[in-house]
Amino acid sequence: MKQLLKKIKLRLIDFGGYLILFLQHIPSFGLPGGMTIPIIMFFIALVLSSPLVVLNILGTALLGSYFLIEKIIVLFGIILFSYSYIYFRRMKKSVGLITTGPYKYIRHPQYLGFLLITLGFTSWSYKIFRGSFGMPFCIFLCFLREYVPVVIWFIELFLYILLASFEEWKLSKIFRTQFEDYRKNTSFLIPFIKTNQYIQIFLSVLFLVMLLFYCMQL
Repeated sequence: MKQLLKKIKLRLIDFGGYLILFLQHIPSFGLPGGMTIPIIMFFIALVLSSPLVVLNILGTALLGSYFLIEKIIVLFGIILFSYSYIYFRRMKKSVGLITTGPYKYIRHPQYLGFLLITLGFTSWSYKIFRGSFGMPFCIFLCFLREYVPVVIWFIELFLYILLASFEEWKLSKIFRTQFEDYRKNTSFLIPFIKTNQYIQIFLSVLFLVMLLFYCMQL
């Protein structure tokens, strides 16, 4: 069993290496692959810390209504990121600052997509650790280990807040008053929150954290 897990871990690490090379070609306001680094770190850390949980997720991915809320959140995150990324690529060549499409409602729809994807997997992993799927789990696996994915997700969330703040600082230098007007009229991560910049960040983080813990308790 240990040898099997070791082989699986090595295969996943190899796959992660190829994935990183591929995702480095995704642009992020002049930072090649920059926006993908936190989500890559999340999945690599999850695989290395909890290979059994990853296998369990793969095994339950297609099973009916199990982990339904997590599947919905992951799917919505994938759709949001894909749509935002495609829209960004199409509009980038024709306009400067993109303020239409998904960017009309929030300034960082791609990051929100990433965070929702990993939020779903975090709650999913937590429930598997807790044995809420009805599978017997060893006590040593359940003791505190269920919070490992949660800690990893919080680190990813922190990194995306930093990355988004850096990008906004960079955009403010390029587009100046145009970006300042855009920032005043468009929410940070969660739609319809139009207030002070720092309050927007705080409320966005609070909403995502509350959503995560709500899913974990279902």
